[in-house]
Amino acid sequence: MATSSVVRTSPDTCVITCPRCAQGNTLPIVQLRWGQELPHVRCGCGFMLRLVRMDQRRFPRKPVQLSGVLLNATTHTPLTTVSIIDLSLGGVRFVTPLSSFQVGERYRIVFSLDDALRTEIREDIVVRHVTDSQYFGAEFFHPECYDELDFYLTPWAIQC
Repeated sequence: MATSSVVRTSPDTCVITCPRCAQGNTLPIVQLRWGQELPHVRCGCGFMLRLVRMDQRRFPRKPVQLSGVLLNATTHTPLTTVSIIDLSLGGVRFVTPLSSFQVGERYRIVFSLDDALRTEIREDIVVRHVTDSQYFGAEFFHPECYDELDFYLTPWAIQC
């Protein structure tokens, strides 16, 4: 049986993503008992949502396959190429052959979305996670919502 991911979108609501069609289904948070079966929750595609997995992230991730470049945060000189494997409004997860990054270091990442306009994203990031010396999780530094990413990540993200 497929597991549905659950993301809390406000103090009172959450979105359950259908594993069959990836559509988000909004529910009042009181209907959920984390890790238990959901009684009578049916997606618009007809799939019965039963088992849930709680996602503690502030913003849901979207799996992607994008190429980019990591730059020095102050001089903006290129350091290495990166392969972005997932993306959210809050950050990015990427793979790179260069493994000398440390948690807390700041960089700038530049990549193009795979949308029709090939929208270029330039964001300052800070490394938050290092896994196996090749996989890195980084948080974006931007005080307001990023319209291009908001649109690109729909329905995985909440619009500002």
